Amino acid sequence: MLTEQITIPAALQIVIDDVGWMIGNDMRWEDEPSRTGIPRRHVLADYQMLEELGKSLDMKLLCPFVIGEWDRNNILRRLPDASKFGRDWDSALYLRSDEAATFRDFLNQVEHIEIALHGLLHDRWHDGKLVGPREFYVPEGNIKNAPETLAPENVIKAHLDAFFEIYDTWGFNQTIRSFASPSGSYGDSWKTDNLARILSEYGIKYWCNTGFDECLVRNGIIINKKDITLAPWEAYDLDPTAMSDFDPGQAGIVGGHWPNFLKFNPAKNLDNLPSWTEFFRRQGELFGIILAKDFSFASHQQLYKNMAELHFADGLCVIDLGKVDNQGAAEMPQPIYISVKKGLAPKFCTGGLLEIYEYHREFCHYRIRRTKETIIKISLRPDDNTTSRKVHPARESVEQS
Repeated sequence: MLTEQITIPAALQIVIDDVGWMIGNDMRWEDEPSRTGIPRRHVLADYQMLEELGKSLDMKLLCPFVIGEWDRNNILRRLPDASKFGRDWDSALYLRSDEAATFRDFLNQVEHIEIALHGLLHDRWHDGKLVGPREFYVPEGNIKNAPETLAPENVIKAHLDAFFEIYDTWGFNQTIRSFASPSGSYGDSWKTDNLARILSEYGIKYWCNTGFDECLVRNGIIINKKDITLAPWEAYDLDPTAMSDFDPGQAGIVGGHWPNFLKFNPAKNLDNLPSWTEFFRRQGELFGIILAKDFSFASHQQLYKNMAELHFADGLCVIDLGKVDNQGAAEMPQPIYISVKKGLAPKFCTGGLLEIYEYHREFCHYRIRRTKETIIKISLRPDDNTTSRKVHPARESVEQS
């Protein structure tokens, strides 16, 4: 059946939370942050591992960044709820300025790491006590484990202002356009316009977290769930060869954490690079999955995956994008990608320019560069030549002849 031979694939995008910590030690028992959970300082090799992984996959990894321990001007003293120390905060406990400058210089020249907004110190404090794991949410009565509500707007903006002030003092050159709320979002607050409206004022266009149950657009921001949890957040020294393949029906944005890709001995970080590369490339050979180029690619493709209506009528594959276009998402329209199993090939397309994007062993990805139309119609024909097509090791665009 045609419904089993053509699909809008899920965009597999790697998201790596908690990049930016100077030390990894989880010290919650002393009312300090959870950090990354790896019991050592983070070093340049930890950032280099991410860049090499992204390069090997031709993917810009999204890295939600925790910036509080970079606070060389002690801006966090203004925010008593941002750390255990309140107005006595002193980053000298964690920060080595020369080391941080080396990290900054590296991040300013990378091509496969995208810095995203995560938070200051990730968690929330009251009177020196750690009361919650979500920086932008307040537990009832400031009691740990109590139900939470979104922090007041002025509190959220104070944290965001501090984040970007610290970011700017270091001279980072990436424009931040994406967000992941620390420890996810509590309840259904993410479905309202409240936090999205504030984030949009700071240039955020894309947002992803665990715990979401649908894809939404709020104030122009595309909000996607993390479909797959890669591993426990504090796990390190992982063996990718022992990991199971993803289910294409459940695939999409992959939620990982920094230590998941690291070794306790940072000199050995790259030992696992070939295995990680092989693992993720293997997922890209599953029909129904496409490896994203970056988080903008992933966000828009997931929006299409979740909201476009694909059906067959009069021998044509019809993709209705009306619901997608009505969402008011930022930077639309963007190309949509479809996958067609071997034995079939598009003959012509209306509503957009169709071109080959990637060959794979059992199928081919096609990119459709959209026009202003909301309906795309594709005529398919038998194609006996697909069995002899070359499999390209890296993505390339070839216009359909």
